[in-house]
Amino acid sequence: MDAQDGGSNLLFWFVGFGILITIILRTERSESDLRHIPTPGYRGHLRSYIDAFKFAFLGPTLIQTAYQKYRPGPVRFATLHRWIVVMTGAQLFEEFRKLSEEEVSLTALVGDSDFPLYHAGHDQIIGTKNVQEFSCYLTQNLSLVFPRIREEVSISLKGLSLKASGWTEVEATQLVLQLVTAVNHRVIFGLTSIENEEFNSLGLTTMKQILASRYSLIFDFLPQLRSSVFAYFTQARQSQRRYHTTISAFVSSRISDTKTLSSDRVPHDLLSWTLSGGSSNLLEGSANALSNLTLSVSESISTSFLHVLYYLSANPKYASLMRKEVEASVSKEGWNKSSVDKMHRLDSFIKESLRLNCVNSVSSVRKVLTDLRLSDGTVLPFGSVLCLPSSSQHLSSDIYGSNSTTFDGFRFSRLQEQHYADYEPHDPGTNIALPRYQLATSSSSYLTWGYGRHACPGRFYASMVMKLVLAMILVEFDIRFLEGVRPDDVVCNGARRMPGKEVKILIRRR
Repeated sequence: MDAQDGGSNLLFWFVGFGILITIILRTERSESDLRHIPTPGYRGHLRSYIDAFKFAFLGPTLIQTAYQKYRPGPVRFATLHRWIVVMTGAQLFEEFRKLSEEEVSLTALVGDSDFPLYHAGHDQIIGTKNVQEFSCYLTQNLSLVFPRIREEVSISLKGLSLKASGWTEVEATQLVLQLVTAVNHRVIFGLTSIENEEFNSLGLTTMKQILASRYSLIFDFLPQLRSSVFAYFTQARQSQRRYHTTISAFVSSRISDTKTLSSDRVPHDLLSWTLSGGSSNLLEGSANALSNLTLSVSESISTSFLHVLYYLSANPKYASLMRKEVEASVSKEGWNKSSVDKMHRLDSFIKESLRLNCVNSVSSVRKVLTDLRLSDGTVLPFGSVLCLPSSSQHLSSDIYGSNSTTFDGFRFSRLQEQHYADYEPHDPGTNIALPRYQLATSSSSYLTWGYGRHACPGRFYASMVMKLVLAMILVEFDIRFLEGVRPDDVVCNGARRMPGKEVKILIRRR
């Protein structure tokens, strides 16, 4: 009798567990029917989870294989929470470029279970209505904020604890986060790293924990509700709450100070510009938006620049030529935005680094807000998620030639020089930049920033920060890897390509 009861209980738990798993899977995949779109894996509902597990670890490779097989045309991939549709081919790229915000939206994806798969850093700020205004302010005031950025970079570099002579081993992530966090705090809040060391330290700690959490796959394997609850108790989320609280107090203090200061004494930073708008919900709205913006921008620039720093450390042969370019430009005009704009080899080096190792293997991810019919007859139903294959496009030999998979630091500066030699002879001293070859330019062949009207609005600010930081590092330091080999990227959340974790570089003052 006891044996029968034990067997019944076991059967009950087995059946109950099966029903629970089925409900979870059905709930997580309650989306539009995309069975008419080809997929490189299983088409069935349950068996597609096998492909979803593969995608979590091998996303870039799977996308590249499907890109070569199904181009031109849409292709879908299974993730643990939904299907995503990747557009391939020139015609579909052009159709995507013309889609309006009423047809496709990034904002609608905020809070989606797979959102971290698509964007490093943009978790909440993209969902705010102020992002375009923030980016517009930064873009229009690049010359104004340039001296502050340079000052913060100089302070951070001088503060490095290095040996008096010879090489010092430095943790790359710590170095980059320290530089980028200090810069963004100065530009957004007007806070110098010397005067506000405690605030800077909190921001740096928060960014380190956020970045460390990006390497974890645990949230990919949890249903959406459970992952949200679990994430609430992580160190990264707790640090974010402390960071938000600190910024709220700072914003409140700035509001009080602004009321008593004359207009010529009000700090010129993004916070003051935001407060001048006179929002009815000033304190809460400004603090939350600017806090999210700071973390978002810091993460995006840091992860991107880590890729650049790794390529420089693995290819120190490029340093001397870029250094000469930097010194020549600065000797003529000094350190300003104009002189940095003329550093074409440096610009090319960063662009090539992000061509081969952009943070995400897909870009311009959008949610479909109305049924769309493509030129090839394919219908993308409401609720579908579509994107562009950035890494695959960047590796295409049709676009970048036979060496498309090889790092060529001066690829884009050489293309610019060749263009002038063939079509537009000019005075080399004018050093005029062609937009198509510049880092901040998005195009169908360069998707690091997205494409068309869906391109990242903060790319001009991010580009200038990375260029200035790299220029100042080149002038003051030599840098390399001990073994001379760039560490492999870490694939996270399926499509994200994170720089190698806990990587050490060798650095010495010149």
